[in-house]
Amino acid sequence: MACEFGQVEGDIEALNERDLGNVMPDGVSFSQFKEKLDSGEFALLTDTPMRPAMVHDNTNKL
Repeated sequence: MACEFGQVEGDIEALNERDLGNVMPDGVSFSQFKEKLDSGEFALLTDTPMRPAMVHDNTNKL
């Protein structure tokens, strides 16, 4: 899962319904989908996020 950190989209406000129509689950409206993304219940992975939500840092391991 760590390899997917940089693929999580963080710019949720810039998302529009036309771009997400094919990735939204059945029965979930666009506004519900954005709310779930904003709350962290859902995550949107993309090869080229506009603003990555997470950054994997190999130098700060616990």
